[in-house]
Amino acid sequence: MIRALAGVSTVVQELIKKIQTLLIRSTLTKLSPNSIFKGYSQPAALVTGILGIVFIIWLGFYTVSSVSQMSGFLDSPMKEFGFVSNSYMIFGRIYKGTIRGKNVEVNFIPSTGLRPALLNIYIEANIGTRMAIGEKRPLLDCNDCSIIEDYDEVLGENKVYALEREKASFILDNHKIRSYIFSITANQTSYGLREIYFQPDIVWLRIHPRQMNSEIFRKLIEDSILLTIEAEKIL
Repeated sequence: MIRALAGVSTVVQELIKKIQTLLIRSTLTKLSPNSIFKGYSQPAALVTGILGIVFIIWLGFYTVSSVSQMSGFLDSPMKEFGFVSNSYMIFGRIYKGTIRGKNVEVNFIPSTGLRPALLNIYIEANIGTRMAIGEKRPLLDCNDCSIIEDYDEVLGENKVYALEREKASFILDNHKIRSYIFSITANQTSYGLREIYFQPDIVWLRIHPRQMNSEIFRKLIEDSILLTIEAEKIL
């Protein structure tokens, strides 16, 4: 079914391109509207158009189903934590609650086809500095941060950027913190991009989730809370 609909989509796209091209030419050469469908019989064009509409309806249904399935991995853990849930940016979900005395906000924005799904976890913290950790130059809200190159061996593929080198060293020299960072950012090839941002008043995880389930998400939350608590102890 999916392959068939994909084939219909290709035909529709080709027809639309042909129509667009010929419409432009017709404005210059005053072609007859019938020439737009040259190479296509009108019944065939009508059937193709109907199938295109069916495809669009199916695609919308598939998108909604995918959103429901993806957000399903959040609902169970969030209910366990006693979080309040609301809609977010049309198809997304936002959850707010408290874990171990920390205010936590989680929001999930599904994939739109043009960009991947996005999962953000914000944890209340008293960090007082800025540091970013990730595989691909994670500089969101850390534009003035400099790279710290002393931790490549213990953090694997992750790069570290920090506003204050001394405070970053206090954090990264802690064995527990390094283990939480490694756990949170492990296996991004399979599970999608994961970045950690230490900010003055929050710890923020930015994730493009793949193959996510409730167990993996619950582990992410737990490690993030413990990471935040340990970092606050040091700073």
